[in-house]
Amino acid sequence: MKGLSFIACSHFGGGPDLVAVKAATGMLLWDYNVGDGSVASPVIANGVLYVAFHFPFQEENMDGLYALDDTTGDLLWQVRKRFF
Repeated sequence: MKGLSFIACSHFGGGPDLVAVKAATGMLLWDYNVGDGSVASPVIANGVLYVAFHFPFQEENMDGLYALDDTTGDLLWQVRKRFF
């Protein structure tokens, strides 16, 4: 969606992993949390925000690929598995 900025936050210990804000005002539109892990820079195509995560502190040491609606932040689909 035009006029939005998406911020990926790599952190450990809680808080949102992705946030969407209005670029002109900085007003928070939505946030999304997948848990402890690191997040790659998101990519947007056709109204879908794609982002990869790595969860090093989970027992399985899993990775994930998520697709979110860029306007609402709703989860469209996800894949979690050990890629590496």
